Amino acid sequence: MDPTLVARRRPTSYPVPSHPASATGVTFSNESPAALVQRLRQRPGKNIWLMGGGELARSFLQADLVDEMYLGVVPVLLGEGLPLFPSGFPQRDFALLENHTYSKGMIALKYKRLRSKPKRKILIRPPPLVAPPSCRRG
Repeated sequence: MDPTLVARRRPTSYPVPSHPASATGVTFSNESPAALVQRLRQRPGKNIWLMGGGELARSFLQADLVDEMYLGVVPVLLGEGLPLFPSGFPQRDFALLENHTYSKGMIALKYKRLRSKPKRKILIRPPPLVAPPSCRRG
C-alpha cells in the first residue's frame, strides 16, 4: 500500500489512532504546499497524487506545483459554493491531453501544465463526494 498523507489547514482536532502511521499508512500534515512537495520529493517514487476539494487544489495551483490536472464536469448547477478558480487567480497555461464523455453527460478532462522545464509530476483529481481531502503519493 502506498503511503497516504492527509493535508489539513489546522492541526487535527479529532483523535488520531494510537498505532503508528507506518501501520495505517496515513500521515497528517498542515505544511504549506511548497514545503510538503519539497519533503515528498525527497522520498523515492515517481508522482505525487493530490485528491481534494477546490481549496486544496487551488493552494497547489497558486504555488505552481501542478503538472497534470484531471477535471470532471457534471451537468448540475449548484448555485453556490467555492469556485475552483476565483477572480484574481494567477494565469497558468495547460494543454488538453484527453477528454471522455460519459452516457449521463459527465465529461472527464485531463490537462498537462505547459512550462519550460518539466518537474516531477503532481496530479490533481477531484475527490469522491464523501472522501476527505488527502494527498497521496503514487
